[in-house]
Amino acid sequence: MQIRSDQTEEMFTISGLDNAWVMADVYESDISKVREGAPVRITTLAYGDKEFAGIIDKVYNMLNDESKTMSVRVKLKNEDYMLKPDMFTNVYVECKVEGQVMARVNAHTVIFENGKQYVVYIGDDNRLHAREVTVFKQTETYCYLQSGLKEGDRIIDRNALLVYNALK
Repeated sequence: MQIRSDQTEEMFTISGLDNAWVMADVYESDISKVREGAPVRITTLAYGDKEFAGIIDKVYNMLNDESKTMSVRVKLKNEDYMLKPDMFTNVYVECKVEGQVMARVNAHTVIFENGKQYVVYIGDDNRLHAREVTVFKQTETYCYLQSGLKEGDRIIDRNALLVYNALK
């Protein structure tokens, strides 16, 4: 390719990948939990078993009109150059929440039936029982239970739906 002085098109871009920025969208309901300096964990599709650590470097205090999300910028070290520009990431913010302590269970252990949610637990008599629970918040992986379980309760984690149906 010939380089000419009247050429306006960029030929290449030089950038350092020692440090990376990840832009993340925060749902409106979670804005109060996010602050600058908060530690985060980041996962990628490319490296499913690896987690990257960073901190929230900048909070953009404007809401996107269409998605109703607020953007934050996460800064992290990219020592092995594993993170590439425009990669898709999941960002998990570690935040301090004051107030009620809730049980966290795997999402597949909660059974939804007739507008109510249940878990299968092992009673003091070592028998299986279904117990109604109240789900406070649910993610793809976990459910946070507001009521229905207490510390020390044992629940069925595998094949809960099959066990629940067998109990009925």
